[in-house]
Amino acid sequence: MDQTATLVNEYNNTEQQLVPLQGCENEMHGVDLQVSQAASELRERQALFNKAQQDDQYLRKRIHRNENPRFLHYFVFNRAAKVERLKGELQLVVSKEQDLTSNINVESANLSNLQHQQQNAHAVVDRKHQLEARSRALFEQIVDAQPPTQALQSLRADVQRQGGLLRSEQGLLQVVGGSVAMVKQGLSKFQEAERLYRKANSVNEQAKQVNSREAFEERRERREEAFGNECSAECAELRRERLERQERLLQSERDSLINKAHDVAVQAYRVISQAFSSFPME
Repeated sequence: MDQTATLVNEYNNTEQQLVPLQGCENEMHGVDLQVSQAASELRERQALFNKAQQDDQYLRKRIHRNENPRFLHYFVFNRAAKVERLKGELQLVVSKEQDLTSNINVESANLSNLQHQQQNAHAVVDRKHQLEARSRALFEQIVDAQPPTQALQSLRADVQRQGGLLRSEQGLLQVVGGSVAMVKQGLSKFQEAERLYRKANSVNEQAKQVNSREAFEERRERREEAFGNECSAECAELRRERLERQERLLQSERDSLINKAHDVAVQAYRVISQAFSSFPME
């Protein structure tokens, strides 16, 4: 009981420390946004300052060339007025550089201050997360330290029982899934066997047509021999022999397809038989 009381006191103390930290994430996000905006503005100022420095150097070179002319610069019309105009532009650029330098210094100081606030805000949020984790851990310890009630014991027993049922159902589902996969495989093989039988039947029809043409050539051969037309009879004989060879090839292809279809059908039967034999009984 003393240990539980200590844990409860520490838990309450942790919760009290968390009260003033509520909403610190929003403050952190706000400071992050301010830092991002200030950094962006400072980069823009710095880019303008770099451009002003480039303009400064360029104008000084132009002024020097026109004040100390060489080659074609001697022919520049009203060169003195041009020098005065360039000096006026240079003065504006110098004034701009001074203003930008002042703004950059101010914004750099502001950014440094905001970054310091950002570090503090992140530290506060980290502290809050640590306290929240500690609070959850204390809560779990307090709960674990209490003797389980009858309702809790009943719930735990029910969880174990449901877990056992779930594992049993998952095992059953896995077995059923295996049977379904084998049935699909068997049906696929039956479809392949059907395709082979259909192809064999098509080849057999071709063989019948060739056989009919062969019988026609045989009758022509006999008729031509009866009329004493040896040349026509020989031609008919050659065509008959060629058709006879073609018929034998078609018959061989048909028999090969039938045998292959038979083997595939047997495989399909075995796979489906195995699928149904492995299907779990109720």
